[in-house]
Amino acid sequence: MRNIRVWRRLGMVLSALWFVGFGSWMWSDQATRIGDSYGRQLESCYTMERIRVDLITPAFDASYFDKMDKSSKETEACFERAQKVFYSEHDRLRSEDWKTFLLLDIASVTVAWLLLCVIFLIGRWVIAPASQRIER
Repeated sequence: MRNIRVWRRLGMVLSALWFVGFGSWMWSDQATRIGDSYGRQLESCYTMERIRVDLITPAFDASYFDKMDKSSKETEACFERAQKVFYSEHDRLRSEDWKTFLLLDIASVTVAWLLLCVIFLIGRWVIAPASQRIER
């Protein structure tokens, strides 16, 4: 009986470690994905800016400066859109996604305990007849 208590305590400690570790990993992974997406959006803005600037011929007249000003404004608008998406994704992560992560975390620990219970019961079912044969 004492042996079972030790295994149960060990299982509880491992479950707590898994709960914290797996939850932290899911949160960190999602935050990293949001950051990577933001980086790609900013890179796209820079690329579009370079393309627009390269297409503008440096004919030093009034239209050149108007085109450069328009290109600069479009780039700023692109950065602002990327920033809005970034902040909205982080807000969603803080306000909604944590519930999903918590549910997945609880489900993973529950499934692990259920699996261990089934293995334990099957083990008792297999070992019990073998121990009865040895006693006879």
